Amino acid sequence: MIYLVIITALIASAQNPAVTDITISGTHTCGQTDNISYNFSDDVGYSESGTTFQYFSADDDLGTNEIEITSGISGKSITFSAAQRDKFIRVIVTPGDDANATGTPTTSGWFSKVLDSPPVITAPIITGNYTDNTSLSVTYTFSDFEGEYLRNNRMFR
Repeated sequence: MIYLVIITALIASAQNPAVTDITISGTHTCGQTDNISYNFSDDVGYSESGTTFQYFSADDDLGTNEIEITSGISGKSITFSAAQRDKFIRVIVTPGDDANATGTPTTSGWFSKVLDSPPVITAPIITGNYTDNTSLSVTYTFSDFEGEYLRNNRMFR
């Protein structure tokens, strides 16, 4: 006697890892570091591993003159350079999990302009006699992250 046994198995299809709700936090200022955060999910329950990030800057929130940022990047962190001043920033997050699955890249919206770093004046020294109708002098050290300078107490780029 020959028996034919057919076994039908239902195999759940694994969903790729995914990210949603990409945000950026920090001062959004030249010379400073901001951090990206998002929600990670994996329907099978694998942990996040191997997620990659691409950062871009543009002249406006429509993506005009968009270019990829390749320096100042460290995973979820970006340190803004003087080249990003007044630029809008976005990030593409490609999620990965510890089963080596890669999800669909998710693009953030454009984040607001990167702000100018304020100039720093240190070691001010006031000289002269403080009396009516006299002049006082101030000497100081001036520095600015973006390389701007002072001339006649006015700032120039």
